[in-house]
Amino acid sequence: CKRRAVPVLCCAGAGAKADPTRLRITDLAESSVDPLARSVRHKLRQGHSIETGIDVLLSTEKPRCRLVDNTGGGNLADFQVVPNFRVRTIPVLGTTPALFGQAAAAHILCQLACQPIVPEPIFTVTPAAVTAQLQRLEESEELRFGTSAGVGVDAAE
Repeated sequence: CKRRAVPVLCCAGAGAKADPTRLRITDLAESSVDPLARSVRHKLRQGHSIETGIDVLLSTEKPRCRLVDNTGGGNLADFQVVPNFRVRTIPVLGTTPALFGQAAAAHILCQLACQPIVPEPIFTVTPAAVTAQLQRLEESEELRFGTSAGVGVDAAE
């Protein structure tokens, strides 16, 4: 598609995500936030020398849970939607794939109408910047209240 100039929209993973405000359409080169999009980016780069120029619909939200744990001896077939179909091993909130579909449809319809959506860039903050902001917040709390114990966040959040 890329070599023939056919527009493509790649939809990344909706599994274990729930926040509709975190959906973004970005270039393939910026898809490091989503594991599925990152995997597609690597495969396209290695197999086809494609590094950019493909739109990707993804969520910047971190997955809320991990793959279904099968160490308890449960039967993964219990998670099948249809017999002999792919086993769902990561929980999906029912509304999230629909939101991905609506966002993809809006993007494509606007492209067809020659009124493309201009997506916001994915804003990433370096860990050093987060640590610096947290230190400033704690210092401000110390000056104002005499303690920073009321700061309810840490650098990992």
